[in-house]
Amino acid sequence: MLSIARCSLKTLEARAKVDGGALSDCQVTPLLTTPLLMAANAGQAAVISVLLKAGAKVNKTTTGGFTPLFMAAQEGHTAAVSVLVGAGAKVDVLTDAPAQCTPLFVAAVNGHEAVLAVLIKAGGNVNHTMDDGSSPLFC
Repeated sequence: MLSIARCSLKTLEARAKVDGGALSDCQVTPLLTTPLLMAANAGQAAVISVLLKAGAKVNKTTTGGFTPLFMAAQEGHTAAVSVLVGAGAKVDVLTDAPAQCTPLFVAAVNGHEAVLAVLIKAGGNVNHTMDDGSSPLFC
C-alpha cells in the first residue's frame, strides 16, 4: 500500500508542476483527503513543498478536523512536520470532538521525540488537556 501511495505522490508532484497547482487542493476521496494530506501522512516532505508552492492550503482539514500537520506528526515524519510548520501550519489546531487532540499530543502518544521538538519550538502547547484531563506531559 505504501508503495502505491509513493507512486501516487510522485504522479501528483509531476502533475502539480505541469498543471500549475490545479491538483493542489482537489478532493481525492469522499473523506476530503487532499494530495497534501496524503503527502503529509506518507512523510513526503518534497511533495509537500511542491503542493504548497502550487497553492495547497496548509491548514485544510478532513471531516474529522485532521490537518496535514496532524497526519505528519502522528506518523513521526519530522521533515514533513518541519516543512508544514515553516509554511504556517497551525501547531495547536484541535481535531473535532470528542477527542480534540493536537498534533503535539498525538506525537507524544506515539513517542515521536524529534517531531515533539519541532512542534514545541514552533510554540506547541504542552499543557493542553483533553476532556479526560490527559496532556502531552502524561504520555
